Amino acid sequence: MSFEAREYKVFNECIDSAISTATEEFWKLALETRELETTERVGFMAHELRNALATARMAFTMLRTGQVGVSSRTADVLDRALGRLEQIVGQSLLDARLRAHIAAQQVSVSLEKLLGEVVEAIPSERGIAIAVEVEGGLELVADERLLVSAISNLLQNAAKFSHNGARVSLRARRDDDAVVIEVEDECGGLPEGTTDELFKPHVQAGTDRRGFGLGLAITREAAELIGGEISVRNLPGKGCVFAIRFRQPRAVDARQQATRRAQG
Repeated sequence: MSFEAREYKVFNECIDSAISTATEEFWKLALETRELETTERVGFMAHELRNALATARMAFTMLRTGQVGVSSRTADVLDRALGRLEQIVGQSLLDARLRAHIAAQQVSVSLEKLLGEVVEAIPSERGIAIAVEVEGGLELVADERLLVSAISNLLQNAAKFSHNGARVSLRARRDDDAVVIEVEDECGGLPEGTTDELFKPHVQAGTDRRGFGLGLAITREAAELIGGEISVRNLPGKGCVFAIRFRQPRAVDARQQATRRAQG
């Protein structure tokens, strides 16, 4: 074997070794990153569960010992705490589903019907009213559970950060080749430079820090999984508008669709 051949062989062995080492380090770093993310998520969830459970236990103790009646404000506190527990568990299960990359189940959804049902399922608190405006005949081909989760999280976020007696608007409309679903709140506007951070897990831009911090991150993941693009527009001094945009052909005019069915 010539010197040149030996040199070439050593060179190839060095390259193979470098690639192997780099690959090993990459996967080691990726594993450490995933473990850190998992630890952070579990830590946040445990913290929020503990807070909600502590509130519920305190309220229940007062009711059980007869210190207050079932129609008292303490009973309302217990109801909200239990609702919060349900929300945390629901968000965590959806987050797990999204991370497991479970395939979306696409069906044709009437937005007028679905948005009305979503609003009905959200409890009214602090005098906040939710107004619904849906352009007639709108349908969307999407995973209904993911769509409901995305919209519900936006509405819950809007209600949480808006002032007492505020008006939250839920709108669905056509926009050229797309359908846009918007949620407008009255949170007073976002601090400067925070819009890009809102959709990261466990990040909140408002003054109310009680939330789990997964809501908007889950909303983005759910929306993207069913073909939507989410954005936020700040209204300084008033609030903000969260929008999920779905492009055609997912946007369907139900009346045209019905006509096509009738024609056979």
